[in-house]
Amino acid sequence: MSDSTDSAPVPLPRVVEASCGIADAWGGSALPQFECSGSALMSAPTNQSGQKLSRSLRLRASRDFLRLKGDGLRHAQGCLILNWQVAGSVSKSRLGVITSRRVGPAVVRNRARRLLREVFRRRRDLINQPTDVVLVARPSIAGLNYARVERDFMEALRRAKLLNNHSAPGAGRSSNE
Repeated sequence: MSDSTDSAPVPLPRVVEASCGIADAWGGSALPQFECSGSALMSAPTNQSGQKLSRSLRLRASRDFLRLKGDGLRHAQGCLILNWQVAGSVSKSRLGVITSRRVGPAVVRNRARRLLREVFRRRRDLINQPTDVVLVARPSIAGLNYARVERDFMEALRRAKLLNNHSAPGAGRSSNE
């Protein structure tokens, strides 16, 4: 049995304060260098305007999703499916997002979630009453830009009669549906 006090200590990676390069922490250049500021690591991901959809405006509980699926109304429009139900006890509209694996790999699903949340965040004030909304991404959302997703979302709201009468162009016209 060998004595552990005779062995040399194992060097640990040093803490890097000035940069966050992985290679700097391990003392080698075999790993790729990443340039970033320390504050970039600590901040939450946000959109370009510096705002994000707060957690109080998100539907997170499975019972809420099941309630909207069972009792709510549904409309499919382009790259998304809008499920909604007028919320009686809350004062603001809330959002839940569903993206299945049929939409694509994780990168595509995450982008779809970000697009749907951003469209809702920017347009939620146009909804005529507090409403719980679940947006389901369809596979056709892959590769679409923000403007196209926004157009489908606004059309779905219009057809669901959830828009304020003065909020969208053409909202006052009669439709032959």
